[in-house]
Amino acid sequence: MVEIISPSSRWIDLQKKKELYARFAIPEYWVIDSFRQVAYFWKNNGGLWEDLPVDEMNIARSAIIPGFWLRVDWLFAEELPEESAVLAAILAGDPS
Repeated sequence: MVEIISPSSRWIDLQKKKELYARFAIPEYWVIDSFRQVAYFWKNNGGLWEDLPVDEMNIARSAIIPGFWLRVDWLFAEELPEESAVLAAILAGDPS
């Protein structure tokens, strides 16, 4: 599950939905807050959220979608990268 926060939905996304998604066994929850330029990545472990690490290259990797990764700086760049370039990079495999 991925949520993009708006100023009016911050509490709902980070509290209410997070609790509901844990209860209903959503395996992974990513929250992007472009206003505060922060992203959260969690995996569900028996109803408790565990942080998914962002590595030294600023990459978050999905725990449930094999091979899927995302450079966090892509989300907050002043000039967003071309979608086709992002897709090509992800499809090329893990950059590490």
